Amino acid sequence: MQARDLKFKGLIKADEASGILSLGDNRVVIIGADAFGHIRKELVDNLGVDAAKGILIRYGYRCGHSDAVRLKDRHPWRSELEWLLAGPKLHAIEGVVKVECEELKIDRQNGDFFMRGQWKNSFEAEQHIKLFGRSESPVCWSLSGYASGYASTFFGKAVYADETECIGRGDAVCRFELRTFQTSDEKAKQYQQYLERVHFKLLFDDCLECVGSLSSQLVEMTEPRGYLESILKHSPEAIITTDENGVISFYSQGAEQLCGYSAEEVIGKHASFLYAGNLNDSDMMVDALKQKGRIQSYETEFLGRTGNIIPVHASISLIKDRQGKVMGLLHIVQDLREVRRSVRELEQSDAFLAHSLFDSADAIIAVDMNNIITSWSKGAEVTYGYSEREVLGQPLEFFVPPDLKEGKELEKIDEYLRKDGIVRNFQTERLTKDGRRITVLLTRAMIKNEKGEMVGSSIIAKDITKIKGMERQLMRAEHFTILGELAASLAHEIKNPLGGIKGAVEVIRDELCNTDPHKAILQDVLYEVNRIDKAVRDLLSYAKPRGPDFGEVELEAVLKRVISLTQKPLKEKNISIELSVGSHLSHIWADANQMEQLFMNLVLNSLQAIDRAGTVSIKAVEYTGQGFEIVIKDTGRGIPTEIKDKVFQPFFTTKTEGSGLGLAICQHIVMNHGGFIDLKSTPGTGTAVRIWLPSMPEGRAANEA
Repeated sequence: MQARDLKFKGLIKADEASGILSLGDNRVVIIGADAFGHIRKELVDNLGVDAAKGILIRYGYRCGHSDAVRLKDRHPWRSELEWLLAGPKLHAIEGVVKVECEELKIDRQNGDFFMRGQWKNSFEAEQHIKLFGRSESPVCWSLSGYASGYASTFFGKAVYADETECIGRGDAVCRFELRTFQTSDEKAKQYQQYLERVHFKLLFDDCLECVGSLSSQLVEMTEPRGYLESILKHSPEAIITTDENGVISFYSQGAEQLCGYSAEEVIGKHASFLYAGNLNDSDMMVDALKQKGRIQSYETEFLGRTGNIIPVHASISLIKDRQGKVMGLLHIVQDLREVRRSVRELEQSDAFLAHSLFDSADAIIAVDMNNIITSWSKGAEVTYGYSEREVLGQPLEFFVPPDLKEGKELEKIDEYLRKDGIVRNFQTERLTKDGRRITVLLTRAMIKNEKGEMVGSSIIAKDITKIKGMERQLMRAEHFTILGELAASLAHEIKNPLGGIKGAVEVIRDELCNTDPHKAILQDVLYEVNRIDKAVRDLLSYAKPRGPDFGEVELEAVLKRVISLTQKPLKEKNISIELSVGSHLSHIWADANQMEQLFMNLVLNSLQAIDRAGTVSIKAVEYTGQGFEIVIKDTGRGIPTEIKDKVFQPFFTTKTEGSGLGLAICQHIVMNHGGFIDLKSTPGTGTAVRIWLPSMPEGRAANEA
């Protein structure tokens, strides 16, 4: 038999007539997860976290041991591994947790056992969060005990479970590791202490007997009693004693200051009138005292003399004589008003800080020790385009470009972070939801707990894509200004002599007969002169460009006209063009002629980069309130890495024909429209030119205002 063959229907037998459910030969009951949660809360509230944890671990251990024995004897397992896996399967059938094993090593010869996996949908973690909120440490105590009990019975040697991650602590998942006990392992020693039974009743009985004995001695010793009453009376804490019927017999100065009543006003009255809940509160405490003998850390409310509600923290114990007879009650009460006020101020401060960080324009992200995203601000949503729901629980490499993943950029940042505690102003690139590659400036810092241990890190990312683009274009503009002045002067000096040369050659050519071989040579000379003349005209256009004549331009019509003018090379090379223009971009504010020149230059470059059969895509997208972006992408040869940064420089070209001014002129046009141009290229794959233009040029916007 295999573990997967276990089914709920085959395991559980119901006898409705007797009201008995059976799992094999054992009676079982079905209780709600909330009921178990209330048991957990009672244990924590009355015994403290450590004691409750020990009880639930031991409870789980016994259940795991019993299930292992019962399952082994009940079914003929195909292998011992199937017997081991039957325990997790039984837990899933019972609705306790879904166990997923990720690693398992069993070496009986050397006495080694190791298992690693996940607890999915742990009811215990859900209940703890529901009742107590997030904890500082893992909370799946009974699951840990069950895994230890089952594995120890299976292996025949003590095995303990270590919950390394827990949803109840704020981790993304619940993870566990099972291993054999090692004497040098501190976690194993601590776990062993939890498995040892503690007789709390005996401890409490000893304490109560001691308190009762001391109380009796104090009652019988008049002078010490008077001395004690003096101390209690002047104590800053509110100390009240009552007889066994709840009538106040002692009322300290601290109590007077807390409630506003004098001792004369309250002594002889029933203590219930001090409680905001009156007799109900008093009866509840008496019942609790009868069961436990003492109430510790009880939060309630007192009613002041002026009718004001006073939040208090009370500890109440029985006063007994030597024979154990109850003589009265001792109330020690602390005023919680200042504490509550401090908590509110702290919560308000935390809320203000949280809102400030969450609403920051920069992307603010928090990750755990495994680089899993745990917090995602509105600024991060704007920067990267992903909502909080889409990224929480995802690894940080979710939006890291593939080439940076291969270069192990995140691992290097982690190394610097652990070494220095912070990484400042680290410039890199990230991917947005819509596929854009943006430049960001990162600052990453450790997040530590109260013990100074690193528990995660925070990341502040600023999108500097536009700034870097504008910086690059500013540098180019300064460089081009100098070149432009030189080019204008040079073009002027060449143009006039060139016109004379052209005229003279034409005269000589026209005088020669058609059979003269020199006439063809002069025709070649004129062709080269015309090439020089075109280069000079391009040079003058670059050096002294005409300013844009702004007006409404139908962007899609301009792009379609450019495509229609390139039909010949499209058909010759079997190239297709894909055009996509956003619905909100029917009209833009620009210079129509310069836009046509810009797009014609870029489309021709793309066509020339494709040797045969390929695609050129043109996509225009609007970013509301900011501007619009046009991307022209081809599947051509691409640009070699070593010359990619030179393509916008004037006179630089890899073509046998051309002036090398095409892209430089394109850049001038874009800059004069208030935008920027950039490109990404991969040799052998293609090139993408990205143009960003504002919705309305700054000068016109000012005039409109």
